[in-house]
Amino acid sequence: MNLVFDLIGALFLSNVSYYLIFSFLNIKFKYNKRLLLMVLLYAFMLVFLYSIINNYVRIIIIYLILIVSNYWLLKQEIIKISISSFLTYIIMFLSEMLYFLFLVLIFNGNVDYIKDNFFVKVTSNIIISFIMLSTTKISFIKKKLVSIVNNTKLKDDLKFIAILFGSLTIIAMIIYYIYFEVNPIYAVVLNIILICMYTFLTLCLFKENSDKYKIQVKYDNMISNIDNYEDMINQLRIKNHENRNNLIVIRSMMNNKEKDIIEYIDTTLNDLLDSDDSLINMVQYIPLGGLQGLIYQKLKVIKQNNIVFQVEASKSLQKINLKKMSSVDKKNICTIVGIFLDNAIQAVEKLRKKYIGIYLYKEEKYLVIKLTNNYEGVLEIDKMDEPGYSTKNGEHGYGLYIVKDIINKNHNLHHVQWIDGNLFSQIIKIEIKKI
Repeated sequence: MNLVFDLIGALFLSNVSYYLIFSFLNIKFKYNKRLLLMVLLYAFMLVFLYSIINNYVRIIIIYLILIVSNYWLLKQEIIKISISSFLTYIIMFLSEMLYFLFLVLIFNGNVDYIKDNFFVKVTSNIIISFIMLSTTKISFIKKKLVSIVNNTKLKDDLKFIAILFGSLTIIAMIIYYIYFEVNPIYAVVLNIILICMYTFLTLCLFKENSDKYKIQVKYDNMISNIDNYEDMINQLRIKNHENRNNLIVIRSMMNNKEKDIIEYIDTTLNDLLDSDDSLINMVQYIPLGGLQGLIYQKLKVIKQNNIVFQVEASKSLQKINLKKMSSVDKKNICTIVGIFLDNAIQAVEKLRKKYIGIYLYKEEKYLVIKLTNNYEGVLEIDKMDEPGYSTKNGEHGYGLYIVKDIINKNHNLHHVQWIDGNLFSQIIKIEIKKI
């Protein structure tokens, strides 16, 4: 009889566990043969493992079963499945702790009576399942958990799956140690606090690495086709030059009676000078190999945001060709400059006076790129390359941390930054002999 009640309770837990994982992944929970099979198998495994293993190893095995079964069912990214399963297990832990705390308070701390009570044995898993379900029905909790799962992007999935397993093992060991060493009420309260703290730290670690990885992916995607973009700029420069010359020739052939046509041609010529053609001319001396295309792209954004800007590129830079560099080195340089320019744009876009300066020149064996922008408020230069530091509300602040990481790994790159009045400037130096 006890086995039947245990199986009924396990079926409740199994259904709720799969429902939560589905909801965290924004997948509709709809029964089919495969899902029913997994729900039944998971319920049987819960009963079986609880009967033969009475320590934290059982928790790890059950967690592994959750991951494998949901990966087989949903064919989603393994890291998302792992995080969803981890969150489901944490919710189950906390629900169990809350229910046990309620029982301890009701029965005046008589743990032996609670363990022997038939009603408690029969209903525990069912009530815990409803607590789990009720918790995730709270709107802001569900939104936060769904966001954690679906916004997490990590470079090394296996490394972080191992962290999840380690976290769950430590939590399980703490729970079992406290249960046997501490007064029952204190044990439950301590468990709840420790589970919340450790889960928070684990999710913060995931968030930090996810934010950094998403920024890196953003710049990787931007840089991947930048060479083709530079070819397009060159073709556009030639085409605009030809169009301008043709218009000048046509204008010279017009007589003074055709004033409307002459005026139209003059207006078109002026528009060409004010349009992207002027930007194309500004970047023509910037070395090819990604840098020219990147800066042109950012200048368009700067212009769209009505930011006053200045671009100076020495003619001598034409002799430098970044295409001779390795793809990794090119990507690193473009990532650094892209992050610097994005930060400069975000720093000035809401100011009344907006200014960005971009200067490129050769200095002995170095290609020097200097970027300057005005700012308001306080800049803590010594903290700027720390992970998470940001002066922008709602921003993650991992861009300069990525820059620091790239520079630390590449001895041919050198970075200097300083403040002069209300201007923040930074320089990236690239050893030309390495190109």
